[in-house]
Amino acid sequence: MKLSWKLLSYFIDLNNIQFEEFKEKLTLSGIEIDNLINETDKDKRILELGITTNRQEIVSIANLAKEVSIILNLPLKIYNINFFKYLGYKGLYQYAINEKLLRDIEYIGIHHITNIKLNSKPEWLTEQLNRHGIQSTEILRDIQEYIKIKWGYIFYVLETINTHELLNSKMSSINSKILKQILENKPEINTENNQIINNRLKILVFLIPKNTKCINSSINIEYYINAYLDTIQLITTFTKCTLGKLYQINKIKQNKTLKIKIHKNEINQTLGTINKQNYKFLSRENIQNTLKQLDFFPYYNKYLQMFIVNVPNYRKHDIRRKIDIVEEIGRIYGFKNFSGKNIMKSYQGHFSKLSINVKKIRKILRYLGLNEIINCCLINNYANHNNNIKIYNPVTEDQTELRNNITSNLIVNYNNNINNKNNLVETFEIGKVFEKNSKDQYIEKLSLGGIICNEHFIQKTWSDRPENVSLLHVKGIIETFIENLDAKVTLKKISNNHNVNTIQNIQYFLEAGQEIGIYDLTEDEIIGVIGKLNKKYTRNTNKHNVYLFELDLHKLNQTIIGKTHINHLIKNYSRYPSVTRDISVRVTENVNINLIREKILSTNKLLIESTEIFNEYINKESKSRFIGLRITYRANNRTLNSEDIINIDKQLQEFIE
Repeated sequence: MKLSWKLLSYFIDLNNIQFEEFKEKLTLSGIEIDNLINETDKDKRILELGITTNRQEIVSIANLAKEVSIILNLPLKIYNINFFKYLGYKGLYQYAINEKLLRDIEYIGIHHITNIKLNSKPEWLTEQLNRHGIQSTEILRDIQEYIKIKWGYIFYVLETINTHELLNSKMSSINSKILKQILENKPEINTENNQIINNRLKILVFLIPKNTKCINSSINIEYYINAYLDTIQLITTFTKCTLGKLYQINKIKQNKTLKIKIHKNEINQTLGTINKQNYKFLSRENIQNTLKQLDFFPYYNKYLQMFIVNVPNYRKHDIRRKIDIVEEIGRIYGFKNFSGKNIMKSYQGHFSKLSINVKKIRKILRYLGLNEIINCCLINNYANHNNNIKIYNPVTEDQTELRNNITSNLIVNYNNNINNKNNLVETFEIGKVFEKNSKDQYIEKLSLGGIICNEHFIQKTWSDRPENVSLLHVKGIIETFIENLDAKVTLKKISNNHNVNTIQNIQYFLEAGQEIGIYDLTEDEIIGVIGKLNKKYTRNTNKHNVYLFELDLHKLNQTIIGKTHINHLIKNYSRYPSVTRDISVRVTENVNINLIREKILSTNKLLIESTEIFNEYINKESKSRFIGLRITYRANNRTLNSEDIINIDKQLQEFIE
């Protein structure tokens, strides 16, 4: 396509545009300059452009000027006249056309021309045609070629010519048939005087056929009225003719605007970051201004962060998808302004509180010296309960059920270690357990279980023999674990008043009286157990004891509350001296020491600072048990006097009795 610089300046002010800048921006936007004629002389400068196949609407100087105005962000000197509004101001005079041909017509407008005077042609018109490689002939034909170059539309001037010549012309078959019909109907509408016949009546035809791929079809009527008025002005000015009224048939309907929705993130992720701004994306203002520059009339929804783009009718053929919108933004903003580097950014997904705490539990238990193991969930449970879940068609006889506790697998692991002469077993497992409730509903839980057997667990001095782990040692390990986990749980004797369904699948492994309950401190609900393994479940015939523990991880997880602040009470130390009393209390074998402490504290809460156990002894002859307690008394605001000491001794005497 050839482009005259002078004709382009009719549409756009190019005085402040450097030609090198013009060439660069045009090339980067996808319109290449194949050849350049008379580069130095602006008035004679001709550019031969290569237009891509997807931009079929660019066939004239007007279309190209609009594209250049978008690329350079310059306003057009002229504005398109709305096709439908203009025709609404004109009266509609129907013209007689064969009904079969009406199906091939979108729009047709006809004027009768009389009193034509063939004056000399203007030089500028001849020069413009010569620059585009068109030979100048007679005035009406020259105006026709000029309008085609400038606006991209074709008009026809008919007279009483041979029908055979019309049919053999280079125009399309549809156009030639329509024009032939117009000539055949001319006498019916010609009621003019004899002067018309003597001057050889001419007919000016503006035609838009249907279903054609050329630019003067219904695909683009943006500048049709501009071309029509320009044609009328040129013909009446240079031929001094008389123009009759307009006869027209219009079947063009106003098309609905194509709307495309696209999120801001989709644009940024496709185009990438801007080179000059340290890995920043295009802002909402930049995207919106670029879309306005493209004449896309965007609307931005700030709540959804989404653009609603209205595609102009003349771009509907190549702007249909979201990626087309993104490509246009990149083309106008400049692809060279975007970074080609991939930003390595890792997005962390959502981690549940349970998964985070499970990782923390693993870390703490490894720190305490336990080794993690993983076992299969398919086993033969030791006890045949109604809540066991059977497997249909089990692979082996050893895998007929889903396990209802972790302990069963840990016992198997322990026995395997003993068989292999490994007497040091300190392991734990985190896994799923399954059971069936009273309503025959299947329940899946996450449990933590552990088993400890170490005959060299502690050695008081280098000369003493190592001792095996005891229940108190295991209790201490669990207390350290709970403290590091910041869980609101406590260890205490299992009460018959509490619901023990949580540990019913574990209790039968433990020796009676050698178990400690793990309780939720808030709900006072049992969530796990620590105890000594019954000898009948082990193959170890020696005297070493085996201890295990198991907890419901879902319930343990609920007791872990993240600390948002330090929950401590701060108070000053007492400056006054303390008074210490040691007492010996006779107790039964299974009494809880915490109950004794609570009773002592209730005697005098204001003055008792602490109670400590310093001794325990048993009289084998009388089978009595005695505990030595050291009670410290101190006041925060004064020194204790003799009266206070007498009252303290009296209260202790009453407590002992």
